[in-house]
Amino acid sequence: QLVSYRDEGLYIFQDSRANIWVCGQRYLLRINAQGEKIITEGQAFRYVFEDKQNKLWFALPSKGIAFLNDKEELEFLKIPYFNFRTWFISNIRKLNNDQWLVC
Repeated sequence: QLVSYRDEGLYIFQDSRANIWVCGQRYLLRINAQGEKIITEGQAFRYVFEDKQNKLWFALPSKGIAFLNDKEELEFLKIPYFNFRTWFISNIRKLNNDQWLVC
């Protein structure tokens, strides 16, 4: 089955639970055996990263690094003294503990 959306997808990722995540210019979409669900709209998503604890992290250009809480709402990582508004994030990696590589 082909899933198509008007807005171009920027990145596609399959997590360890077999969810497929589509990062778009104005949305984040999850596809799994239960169907498709737009998790949030109105923001650009560039990248998905799954850490060793199977927590998913999302890169949002000029916004920062976020994860979905239990209510499937975005929560942003707070990094002191760093302003994401000046960064166009295209890739993220959690190195170890609280260290992040942001490109």
